[in-house]
Amino acid sequence: MHVFITGGSGHIGSRVIPLLIAHGHTVTALARSESSAKKLESLGAEPIHGELSDVALLEDQARSVDAVLHLAFHHELLQGPNADFTAPGKKDRAALEAFARGLGGKGSEKIIITTSGVHFRTPGRQVTEDDVEPLAFRPDHVQFLRDQGMTAFAVRMSPITHADGTGGFLPMYVDAVKKLGYAPFIEDGQSRFAACHADDAADIYVKVLENAAKLDNLFYHAVGEEAVTNKEFAETTAKKLGLETKSISQEEAGRLLGFTAHMFGADCPASSKITQRELAWKPTGQTLAENIAQHVE
Repeated sequence: MHVFITGGSGHIGSRVIPLLIAHGHTVTALARSESSAKKLESLGAEPIHGELSDVALLEDQARSVDAVLHLAFHHELLQGPNADFTAPGKKDRAALEAFARGLGGKGSEKIIITTSGVHFRTPGRQVTEDDVEPLAFRPDHVQFLRDQGMTAFAVRMSPITHADGTGGFLPMYVDAVKKLGYAPFIEDGQSRFAACHADDAADIYVKVLENAAKLDNLFYHAVGEEAVTNKEFAETTAKKLGLETKSISQEEAGRLLGFTAHMFGADCPASSKITQRELAWKPTGQTLAENIAQHVE
């Protein structure tokens, strides 16, 4: 298949592209900068210069391919004290509407795989692939695409999708720990989050793409570890950096950890049982603790 990918030079996309090519697919990819274009070329993709907000370009690219993998996102809109948590979702919807027009809408045999997350849903219960609860800043727009008759799916990412000491909220937390001189956990540290190795997450996109004709679910979860506690994460980080841990209040977390405080304070474990069964997928990469122990400095 000929695949167009957004976010191809990013943490996950740069792992998806070599997998696609190894499986015999050809890839074109959106490049926001010259450095991004060079990285895409080194991965084996043909770069297309443009921005995610250029909906005419997105529509045109979708028209010329067999499938779209949409991984890019306006994360920068979530930063700062005046962040609008609905703005990225609105921009994402506009991009997906452009892709839908280009792919042909109802009756099209073309495939689109978009990206969402498992975190920030109802605290205290496990999120599964059957869960359709909306998410504010990275909504599950896949139902909108299905309603138009598209062959559409969403891969939901763990908040820490990691590799080589990077990924998701991991580097943000490590930077904060180094500045503070201790590794904080919030309240009793028992709030939970999911984690996954980036290579395992990338594999899901390719498996969904190649098995699209026989898949029924809307959502597939890149979850390797269902429930890492905030305290376990702090202890692992502290041990690696030779520091102590310390409990802080939710109010203190907002001041000391910034946006990451929202993630660590929300108790949102997640499952990938349906993903593993339907895709014959099994996470094999390093655990988060192993990644920290080997790569964080």
